[in-house]
Amino acid sequence: PERIIQSIESRYKELEQTEDDPSLAGALGWFYLMTKPDLDLALSYAQKARKNANNPIVRRILAAAQLKSAESSRGEATLRDLMNRDIYAAGLLAERYLTLGDIGAAPEAIAAGAAQTRGGPGFRRLRSTAAKHQVTIPAFEGAEAARKAYGAFDSRTLDMGRNPEKFLTVSIRPLRERLTAGEPIIVEVTLANRGPLGVPVSEWGLVNPVMSLHVETTSGEYVRFDRLPLVVWSAPRYLEPAQSLIATVRLDVGELGEFLAVRPLDELHLKVTGLLDPVQKGEEFVSALPTVVPAPAIITRSDLLGEFDRTSVENWGSAYQIALGQIVRDIKRGGLPARMEAARKTASLLALVRRVEEGKAKLPGPLERVITKRILLSILRAVLADPAPIVRAEMLTALEHVDLDASILTLLPPVIEDPDPLVRFRIAELLGNTDPTGNEKVLAHLSSDADELVRRVAGALRVESANE
Repeated sequence: PERIIQSIESRYKELEQTEDDPSLAGALGWFYLMTKPDLDLALSYAQKARKNANNPIVRRILAAAQLKSAESSRGEATLRDLMNRDIYAAGLLAERYLTLGDIGAAPEAIAAGAAQTRGGPGFRRLRSTAAKHQVTIPAFEGAEAARKAYGAFDSRTLDMGRNPEKFLTVSIRPLRERLTAGEPIIVEVTLANRGPLGVPVSEWGLVNPVMSLHVETTSGEYVRFDRLPLVVWSAPRYLEPAQSLIATVRLDVGELGEFLAVRPLDELHLKVTGLLDPVQKGEEFVSALPTVVPAPAIITRSDLLGEFDRTSVENWGSAYQIALGQIVRDIKRGGLPARMEAARKTASLLALVRRVEEGKAKLPGPLERVITKRILLSILRAVLADPAPIVRAEMLTALEHVDLDASILTLLPPVIEDPDPLVRFRIAELLGNTDPTGNEKVLAHLSSDADELVRRVAGALRVESANE
């Protein structure tokens, strides 16, 4: 304590060298009254603080110093004037009365202080003074009701705050632990109450029903992805015992979606982790409930070629032709999900071919003369003519991960006049995000589209282009 007091005094002295502030003088007066008693210094600083004579705190400090000087009666009068609105003044006055043996006047001052608050250092000092002299502090209004409420309070609620892991569990479960390039990666995230009490769920409850997801690669090049869709549970006010909330989230979007899309021939192992109720701390995000941690989910995203004997060069070509044949079959005869998946696979192969052309990637040696862009462009043309608008739109969405060149752009004009607004929306989005300046005429055309959403997205991308 002595070292702390010395440190505080040194800091006050430093401030005194640079500041001529009555408030600082008042703080020093209080310091030399209460923390490091020195009556002469306390009076000196209290007198300097009188420039703020209308400030009740300064008045209390000066009065406290006067109590210990020849002006004690003046100090007592000031404290009596302040005691109903300043608990320190009430406490100092009670101490004076009890020191003088005026047992009759002390309870009034103690009651005046206790009526203001029942917490903080001022009240603790007042309570200590009353206990020392065996003076009873009056019960506060509503004390009996508070006592009953405390008696009915379930102490397990405190344990909920201290040890939330005893009450809550969270888990991440992939709908499929192993899937193929082009297939969506979806996880099911469950928040469950494992405890005996209802858990308040809200921004101000025990848990805010939100969780951030994070994915990192565990094979090959290490990459971590944090900008993923949030898990947001639709939650009641209380999550009752044994009750659970479930949300599903698709992960192959954004940066992770692009990372996966341009690597159709790589087998990737992904670890999915989560941060329940994330809050920002400095530049990082941490969990508001760090002891409630889901076990990581492991997902294997296999390549398009599937399993085969890779020691044989011929097998590589056969595996690719089989994979390509499956894409074609799905486009011709598959249901909607299969055709949409085929669209994503086609775009993924085109993205790889374009990266190879640009020197950003390499094909496996056995496939260098097998994978041809011409066939992929033919498949692209077929998908863009699919009878279902949702498939045509999915194809355009998947092309966002492809560096479009002239050979691809020449296949797109028919969808600019597509009868379905969703397809026109997607072509506006694709061309606007790819090269808004080069596609200005198309965007201008689509910004006069009959559909409002198409007009809005085309117009927004034109504005963005103009501002670049």
